[in-house]
Amino acid sequence: NTYAIGAMNSEDEVTPLGLLIGPRLLKGGTEVKTSTLRGIVGVYFSAHWCGPCRSFTPQFRKVYERAKSKGRAFEVVFMSSDHDEQAFKEYFDTMPWHAIPYQQRANYRHLNALFQIRGIPALVLLDAHTGGVLDTNARSRVMAPN
Repeated sequence: NTYAIGAMNSEDEVTPLGLLIGPRLLKGGTEVKTSTLRGIVGVYFSAHWCGPCRSFTPQFRKVYERAKSKGRAFEVVFMSSDHDEQAFKEYFDTMPWHAIPYQQRANYRHLNALFQIRGIPALVLLDAHTGGVLDTNARSRVMAPN
């Protein structure tokens, strides 16, 4: 089977979230199916070259790790704005979450328009089951967590 979006194959379960951000993601050095994500998914728009992003990422990582330690169903998907794959890899290596593969990021540039991303870092929260938008300005939640 071939689909217009991403590199799907017949083993990929078609989900609303998978159609939105792609059927497969990177996690560490392995590829995982988007359909395995549960709960709330944060799409994190960021780049290695962005100073504010490099300051925000460690704060966000603490919030993410705290949520995971409490057993919360929360996942993050990094959407890179890096200019080359080496910069993407160096930056992604500092992150404990998933990423849209660098080679596929052009397929998902529409996400910037869809979520009205005007600058980075940006964080959009989605429902993993429905792909529905929960919050388009979740960065402010990380900056002032309760």
